Amino acid sequence: MVWREVRTRLQRFYRGNRLTIWILTGTVLGVVLGIVLRVSREEPYTQREAMYVGILGQIFLQMLKVVALPLMVGCLVCAFATLDRRISGKIGLQLIVFILITKIEVVILAIVLTMVLRPGHGVSESKEERTTFYPKNLTVADTFLDMVRNMFPSNLVEMCLMQYETVLIPPTNATLDLHHWVVKPGGTMKEATNLLGVMCVSIAFGVAFNTLQEMGKPAVVVVTSFTRSTFLLIQWILWVSPVLLVSLVAGEIVKVRKPGDLIARLGLYFVCLILGHIIHLSVAYILIYFVITRKNPFIFVGQMAETLATAFATTSSIACIPLAIKNLEEKAGVDPMIARFVIPVGINVNKDGTALSLGVQAIFISQLSGITLTVGQVRTVRQ
Repeated sequence: MVWREVRTRLQRFYRGNRLTIWILTGTVLGVVLGIVLRVSREEPYTQREAMYVGILGQIFLQMLKVVALPLMVGCLVCAFATLDRRISGKIGLQLIVFILITKIEVVILAIVLTMVLRPGHGVSESKEERTTFYPKNLTVADTFLDMVRNMFPSNLVEMCLMQYETVLIPPTNATLDLHHWVVKPGGTMKEATNLLGVMCVSIAFGVAFNTLQEMGKPAVVVVTSFTRSTFLLIQWILWVSPVLLVSLVAGEIVKVRKPGDLIARLGLYFVCLILGHIIHLSVAYILIYFVITRKNPFIFVGQMAETLATAFATTSSIACIPLAIKNLEEKAGVDPMIARFVIPVGINVNKDGTALSLGVQAIFISQLSGITLTVGQVRTVRQ
């Protein structure tokens, strides 16, 4: 009787989490395959050979990304088209407050960890692997204005492929003060999806459909049907993802030239990043979730396990948009209107992992170069 009960519970657990189990299995098998390939011969694999190993994984990433953009557009349009205007401002304000709190916390955390652990001291690099850092010639004002410009794209097709970036031309005397450099008229359009512009345009159309009410309902029906079709495509992709993840992870492991030397040289740097993510996850998310909801946060983490496993394997936040929305709606029981509003906006704005990495990298590079930062310079990193 006891064995039957245990078996029944295991079967129930497997049925409810089989995709997560298979995704994790695919990731582990990819790690094993990558290690086996590396130790199978002494000479390192060429970039072409690594490409052959990881080709199926690259196809998997491309399949996820091709549905992520239309899904984000559909979710934002539907969310704002059906959102009650009386509560939309409240939800938006709560989201902004949460983003500001977590952003400030994660940058302060990055600075504290890097200043305490000092990962850049004592790091030595070989001549053939010495890294050259090329600073980006843009002021803070230029970066901010580029963000504003990208919020208002001039072409709907172009915003899916390109984003605007200011270009500064050095004067004849090549002064170090970037504010004296000449701004190139028209800037440049670099190849990258303008996610901020896509988000703003989608929100604008959603608000317009909401304002039209009855006249806007036919358009909302079309967008909703398109969004549901996208979710169906995502389900098909996810069921083949475990096999494709084996190729993706193995290809990344084979691609690294000397992982042992890299970890030895940058050990404390990796410790800073990993420790920072663990602390941030525990403080900014688990603690806030418990304080606000008074529920067990680890149950929610388990419900989002598929998304976390996919994020770990793919290292792509955009690729995780479809799965995050699906898990929030189907497993966590979150209102679809809220999930489809918060996830696309959060993916574009609330990039805590990037903020943590950039904070650690800035101080790490200064320590590596023997530069002692003043309190004012550290504050600049935080800003």
